Amino acid sequence: MRTHIILIEGIYDTLDTFSEELHKVLIAQGYSCLVYIDGVTPLDTLREYLQTDDAAVITFNNLAYSLENEPGENIWEFYQTPYINILMDHPFHYRSTLNKMPSTAIIVATDKNHADYVRRHFSNIEHVFFLPHGGICPANPTPPIKERQIEVLYAGGLSRFQAESMIPEFDKMPEINFEEVSATVLNTLVTHPSFTLESVLESYFKEQGFNYDDDTLSLRISQLRFLELYATSFFREQALLRIADSGHTVTVYGNGWNRWEGLKHPYINYCGRCSQREILSHMTNSKIVLNTNSWFKAGAHDRIFNGMLAGAVVLTDSSSYLEKQFTREKQLCFFSLENIKSLGIYADRLLNNFALLQEIADNGYQAARNSHTWKSRFEIIKDFL
Repeated sequence: MRTHIILIEGIYDTLDTFSEELHKVLIAQGYSCLVYIDGVTPLDTLREYLQTDDAAVITFNNLAYSLENEPGENIWEFYQTPYINILMDHPFHYRSTLNKMPSTAIIVATDKNHADYVRRHFSNIEHVFFLPHGGICPANPTPPIKERQIEVLYAGGLSRFQAESMIPEFDKMPEINFEEVSATVLNTLVTHPSFTLESVLESYFKEQGFNYDDDTLSLRISQLRFLELYATSFFREQALLRIADSGHTVTVYGNGWNRWEGLKHPYINYCGRCSQREILSHMTNSKIVLNTNSWFKAGAHDRIFNGMLAGAVVLTDSSSYLEKQFTREKQLCFFSLENIKSLGIYADRLLNNFALLQEIADNGYQAARNSHTWKSRFEIIKDFL
């Protein structure tokens, strides 16, 4: 087992927060750590650390995957350093990058479907594993449910405005009727939200007689991935509006909501953007943390475990992984995307029963503390070192 661990930070606040939590775990367990910040940490410092022949990298979303030792020479390959790459998003967002992973790459996917996707479409990557997001424990005790000021917290972006910038040029897909595929696939996802984008697209292409090989199929899915963001956005907006319509205030943080028409609703309280650490603090003052799973159908988002560890009740759409890990209304609460119209009634029932909320919150905290922290996740990552 390698005992010198390199963490990559300094690019994204959210990813830095995850890395900082892993850093605490590593130090507590006696590992040596080097935090590499591109443009700040001298490359010679990194080279010296790698020369121990006992080093491994743990990073998120491909950070520093192409770092060079010398021009044209990948530093992780040169030193034969395991590059453990935890993907927090679907791999179809990173097609070009994953095709150029160092030969020492180990991909950790936070949804089982994502892991299967990498295995099928990226034959250059030998090692692929499933490991869900981890949660972060607050440093201080949290108040009981009845003393919390935020009724419902939603922390996450409104993805449809991001989707607009991802729409490809039509001439890059000359065989496809762009308007037809967009309308058909988006309607299927909204009508059958248990389906994944990749499965719906592949079925559509086969019906149209497009017998793509896996590489071309991967390209087309990547080009049309914006459709998943539209579907995700539809259900996020619906979730917020259904709860607001029930007369309970939904406090919202994240990108894109400032452009949302729903801000006119008297029970929607948009507070702008804030850091990941600030979000974690707001969770400790929230009765319910609302989550939508970003189309994770066999995994889980970090909002779930962070909310549970913050002592809030997490209200989330389900996944096959979550259904196996938790019992409804025991450690957290599930709602159905297929029956999103009933979400407001359900949230109202929960918010009018503080005793039930407290019981679920207490059970959820214990379950997450026992099995779903970054410390728990590192116990699995150890096997890759």
